[in-house]
Amino acid sequence: MAGTGLAESVCMNSCVTPTAPEYTIAQTEKGWRLRIENEHFSVMQVFRSEDNARDAVDRMMEFFHTMDAQPPAFAEAPAGRPRGREAAWPRAI
Repeated sequence: MAGTGLAESVCMNSCVTPTAPEYTIAQTEKGWRLRIENEHFSVMQVFRSEDNARDAVDRMMEFFHTMDAQPPAFAEAPAGRPRGREAAWPRAI
């Protein structure tokens, strides 16, 4: 039917917007460590040079943006009860 709107999913509208990731670059005995994190994710990687670590910042920022844009993988079930289509323990194979 023309002009029919789509219902919004709860996952599509979030009341909490993620904060921009913060990062640090520090020299260690093994190389240059890039640590980038927000309230949901934290990633740490070691590079051979400070320039390589700085070059990776934009790629990591894009990763964080992509991950924050993903809807949750599943809805949590009330404690002690399986989610729909999920068998109670023990599970038959």
